Order: sequence, then structure tokens, then C-alpha cells
Amino acid sequence: MCDVAFIGPTIKAVGYIYEHNAANARADAQEAANDQRQANADAAYLANLNAIDRDKSKVEAEEQRATLELEREARRQNAEAANAGFGNPNAIFRRIGGETQLQLAGIQTEAANEIITLSQQQDAAYAELQQDYLALPLVERPSLFGTGLKIAGAAAEAYSNRDSGAGGQQK
Repeated sequence: MCDVAFIGPTIKAVGYIYEHNAANARADAQEAANDQRQANADAAYLANLNAIDRDKSKVEAEEQRATLELEREARRQNAEAANAGFGNPNAIFRRIGGETQLQLAGIQTEAANEIITLSQQQDAAYAELQQDYLALPLVERPSLFGTGLKIAGAAAEAYSNRDSGAGGQQK
């Protein structure tokens, strides 16, 4: 038959095991939630990078289109001026070439500024990813050693109760 002095501490020991298992289950659930949040943050970061890359490609294509259009217009103006027979062809080419170079520099500067802005957006997207990672709650697992000490304490309490006669029977 079971000694009454062991019933209370045994229930405590079972409770400690249950608490340990429940804490492990909470930690597993938190790890799964963290993994999902991290995957979502990664997906958002990649989506941001893809959008930034698309915008960079658009800027580069627009710069190339504007440059080609400007060069085509300069060639047309040079040809018209040379064919019209007005003045020195070299002076005409220098004047139109100088204007074209100024416009070309403006196009390149505007494109470079847009690329810089997009690079800053890329840095901001990475910073946001890092903030998302840092916002993940830490997972705390219960200590198996700590649970073992609690169970050992309950066992010691049982033997103490038994030896002191608190359990109703004495040896």
C-alpha cells in the first residue's frame, strides 16, 4: 500500500513535469511563430529588392532612351545646319555639340540621383529586415536541470514528511 506521506510530494512532482512539458510546448509554439515571422520578413525584403531593381532598370532604360533621343536630335540639327549652308560647319557643330553635352549631363545627373535614391531605399529595406529580426521575441526553454531539482525537492519533502510522521504513519 502507498504511504500517505508520498501523495502530496508525488502530485507536486507530476505537476513539475507537466509545467516543464507545457513550457516546452510554449517554447515550440514561439519558435514556430518566430520562424513564420522571419520568413514573412524575408519575403517582404525580397519583394522590396525586386521592386527597387525594377525601378533601377526603368531609370537606366529611360536614361538610355533619353540619351539616344538627344543624340539623334543633335545629329538632325547638325545635318540641317550643314545642309542649309549657314556659317562655318565647325562652329555649328561646336554650338550644337555643346548644348547637347549640357543636356546629356543633365540626363545623366538626374539618372544618377534616382539610382542613389533607389540605393538608399535598398539600405532602408535591409534596415527594416534587421528591425523585424530584432523584434522577434526570445524563446526561453525550461531548464531540465531546474525541473529535476524541483522533483528532487518534492522527493526530499516526501521522505521528510514520512520520517517526521506527517504522513500519518511512522516506521
